[in-house]
Amino acid sequence: MAQTNNQNTIKVSANIAYTPKIEYYTTMVTLELTPSTYNAIQEFDNLDELKDYFFKKITEKGLSKDQFTESELDYYAKTGGYNQYKGTLYEFKTTDLNDFKILYKNTVMGVRSDYISTQPDMDDKMYQELTKQALEVAREKASLAAKNINRTIGKVVSLDISAYEDAYPRSYNYYSKKESFGLTATFELK
Repeated sequence: MAQTNNQNTIKVSANIAYTPKIEYYTTMVTLELTPSTYNAIQEFDNLDELKDYFFKKITEKGLSKDQFTESELDYYAKTGGYNQYKGTLYEFKTTDLNDFKILYKNTVMGVRSDYISTQPDMDDKMYQELTKQALEVAREKASLAAKNINRTIGKVVSLDISAYEDAYPRSYNYYSKKESFGLTATFELK
């Protein structure tokens, strides 16, 4: 998109697709005793039995109990505090996406997992390189648009960067491992 704000400037946007460095992957795992859990092939009389069975099963397959952080309070918050069943919630974290195959293949009745989230990590070097690439694309777009009105571009007079903030995990994209880094640049028109 290119637009002229006044006779002396032109504003363009540019986006660069990139593969982010992933700090870790995470999901929430709910363990809950429901009527279907009580009637399962493996019966559990209480939540502790379900926990013990689940952790025994996944540790035998190579996961570590240390990858799970329990938050019973989050379980009650997730269920709105209105839940007649006994349960708890664990956050599962890993740096290896293949650990999810182990987790998903070895769940038991009464255990369910949410979607995978990622915690991307953008260091200063990557930020600088993406800014440089997006600015080059913006400069090319602005030059083409300016040429159409028999003008040329000068220096950048303002820059708005709309890169993702990496403070919070976000949904893992199964179909594309790419993220978008964008900016809007305003150039002088000569």
